[in-house]
Amino acid sequence: APRKLTALLRRYAPTAGNHVASSFDREALLQVRQADSRIPLAFLGEGAEAVATAAEMTVPWVHLAWQSVDADVVMAARDADLRIMVWTVDERDCFARMLAFGVDKVCTNRPDHMLQALRQ
Repeated sequence: APRKLTALLRRYAPTAGNHVASSFDREALLQVRQADSRIPLAFLGEGAEAVATAAEMTVPWVHLAWQSVDADVVMAARDADLRIMVWTVDERDCFARMLAFGVDKVCTNRPDHMLQALRQ
């Protein structure tokens, strides 16, 4: 499967930086890295444990469940030189809190809420 994924990305998304392969499965990510080391990877998980795993793997991203994110988790990710995406933030108050923590990206089902929060 990793070779198929990397072939599809090379064919349909050849520009580096337009995609990230992410998974809860550490071994799957390592297989993607082995198939094509140019593809940025993200480890999915929760809190400090996911940050530690992502740092150990030396991937550029950690994707975290928003409920597991606080200032300490963000600081640990920054100390490990990781970028942070949180999922799935659908409430305005939660979005504002994630922005205050300084996360890099937010996954949402409610972009209208995020846009309203950004305007306030």
